Amino acid sequence: MRAKSIIKFTLFIVVVCSWGVVLTSCIDPISQKRAYWERYIDSLDKSCPITIDNSLSVSGIKMNHDTIEISYKVNEEYYPLSIMKTAYKKNENDMKVTKFITFADNIIDSNHKLEDIISMNASIKEHITGNSPSESLEFFINPDEIRNLSKVKYTENERNFLRLKCKIIGESCRCPYSIEDGMYMENVSLNRDYVTFQIKVDERLYPIDAFYLAKEEIKMALKEEMLNTPLSILYGDMIVLNKCNLGIRFMYVGNSSGKSITIIFKNNELPPIEDVQKAINKNMGIKVFK
Repeated sequence: MRAKSIIKFTLFIVVVCSWGVVLTSCIDPISQKRAYWERYIDSLDKSCPITIDNSLSVSGIKMNHDTIEISYKVNEEYYPLSIMKTAYKKNENDMKVTKFITFADNIIDSNHKLEDIISMNASIKEHITGNSPSESLEFFINPDEIRNLSKVKYTENERNFLRLKCKIIGESCRCPYSIEDGMYMENVSLNRDYVTFQIKVDERLYPIDAFYLAKEEIKMALKEEMLNTPLSILYGDMIVLNKCNLGIRFMYVGNSSGKSITIIFKNNELPPIEDVQKAINKNMGIKVFK
């Protein structure tokens, strides 16, 4: 009798274990991935707020079903939300590509791959608020867009260039605006060689001919300004300019004569990366967005 009991008990254990194997194998692998990602996203959320640059920080990140939701807080002293909205409408495609690249660079790691996002048919939703909680901007990248964007491979320089391009688009939407008394930023543009600032000058205060006479002195002052009080659009991006081998052009145009003078900084004339990083740490105490 004792032998029969042992046999029955052994058979019972075998059956239970067999069912355990069957049940484990039947668990949906997508559900497993989703649970894995939920834990990962929760760990990122606990690290918030995360400073990106002088104008933007991540205030929270959640996974809501199949949507990864990232909340941003924008410092409108540097980047008014109204300008950001205009920039998004002006060039939504580049903005979408840049947002995707930013997500891939900062959320994806060796253990959490982009293929997981695609297999889960997940989407990305960004919610951006400014100084007033009532003003916001939402940006959405659906699963098909993620699938298509993931097929394109960008080099580091291409990624940096796209990010800078989107910031320049935003700055151009802000124009015209006053830099100081008698000087107005008319336009900001970008090509493969330079970021160009076109500045309208009130010749009653600044005769354009005087710019010709003091061109070298003005160039020295501008270079010093890049480190001490950088133009907000390039603050934190001087390193990107260096990596992309870009220079800067300041084009001053007289408001009455129409005469102009351009002061050019080739890439090798810009402050070195080490000096830029020291200035950023000193002036703002922030990290440069990679």
